[in-house]
Amino acid sequence: MTSMKVIGKIALLICFFPFGSNAQKSVKKYLTSKEIIGKWQRDSKIVGSGMNQYIHFFPNGDFHMDLGNDGDDLRTVIELDGKYRIVQDSLFFTITQKTIILGGEIATNDWDGLQLSLFTIKNGKMKYILISNPKELEPCFISLITNEHIKINNEEYFKISFIK
Repeated sequence: MTSMKVIGKIALLICFFPFGSNAQKSVKKYLTSKEIIGKWQRDSKIVGSGMNQYIHFFPNGDFHMDLGNDGDDLRTVIELDGKYRIVQDSLFFTITQKTIILGGEIATNDWDGLQLSLFTIKNGKMKYILISNPKELEPCFISLITNEHIKINNEEYFKISFIK
């Protein structure tokens, strides 16, 4: 009976303290504030593929976002700038400036093989607008797929450049 107790204790220890190649490896769950620095392109890891949206995170906590979705050429807000911070799986943005297209006319896109939408704004002027009293927005959920592939809410982003 004592040998059964000893075997039971050894089996219990093996279950709770795995050894060797069976050891559980710590799975990284979050991107750090240093790892997010760089340019992240939406939907593709191929640099310059189409007119994709991207977010550029800078080491000083600033970001620049180009809202270049080629399926939405009637948008008037085309860029956002501001501050960001990351806390585990939450990404917080404070928008301090937006760039809009002011005026212009809605026109049919001249099909040139690059445009995927039917309409565009022609002859509009870019205007930079500072946000007075900027406030931090509700957090976005950030999922780490790999160190070069993340999801922000439901949008996938791929790291395409690195800042040292």
